[in-house]
Amino acid sequence: MDNENVPYTNIRPARFSSFWYQDDSNLLFQEIKEASLHTSNTHLLSSDEPTFMILPHSGLTYSKRALSQLLTGHPSPIRLAIIISPSHYVPLRPNTLYESDFDGYETPLGELPHHSLKIDFPTIVDNSPFLTEHAVEMILPILAYKQQEQQQKLHIAMFMINHLSAKETTKEIASSILTALSSSGYSLQETVVIASSDFTHYGKRFNYTPYEGEEESVDSLIKRADIKLIDQLINGEHTHATTYPATPCGYAAMSIVSEMARALNLRGKLIDYYTSKQIMQSDDSVSYATIFF
Repeated sequence: MDNENVPYTNIRPARFSSFWYQDDSNLLFQEIKEASLHTSNTHLLSSDEPTFMILPHSGLTYSKRALSQLLTGHPSPIRLAIIISPSHYVPLRPNTLYESDFDGYETPLGELPHHSLKIDFPTIVDNSPFLTEHAVEMILPILAYKQQEQQQKLHIAMFMINHLSAKETTKEIASSILTALSSSGYSLQETVVIASSDFTHYGKRFNYTPYEGEEESVDSLIKRADIKLIDQLINGEHTHATTYPATPCGYAAMSIVSEMARALNLRGKLIDYYTSKQIMQSDDSVSYATIFF
């Protein structure tokens, strides 16, 4: 397990602070606190807190409603967060996990220490795609808020994957992460595994406009496509062919988390669903969901 007394020397900088979220620690803390006050813990699946979850990664203006569910859904201390995300800017080899090995992760609310999770699956250790990726960064301020709140270190293990060509590969990766987690020194009760992904990206900005008709009709068709995919993920029915007409950016990551939950006989629950148009009116639309397993 990580030695908490070793000073950090290789820190991933907070690249998107001041652009995608506040860089002032007081303002950021207050924004996250206010967002969490608008959620409640009445959505828990049982008396247990969720270990596996799907959360969005848009700018905090849009994603804080969904991300803050983590704070209310898991009120007890979290010692390890495993983040699995897509890469938007750097091409990745298919069927391959990429892993970061920073010493820690910078946020305006303090640094989060790294934990190295030894995965028995082809893995490339390469920090470069992680440096420029918002999908791994946007969850970090929420976790740093949690670290501050619990007054106990919260370690981060960070992975990227873009494409899985077969369901068997998804199962193999999920099994490898579960095995690594079982020998990591962290229990499931003090761990969260987060798939970082938005759902449908619709509009001319995304070069994706398959629907026609009134705005309300288009919105309804977008939601129908998203909910179909969400139901499949909740039930562990994940194959690449089922995504269209939904266009999630992190389907591989979501499939892995869905399979990890399925392997432990955990069924998911949709906690929240909304679109960017409900936050700020636009001709384009991005869908966000909070899913707990």
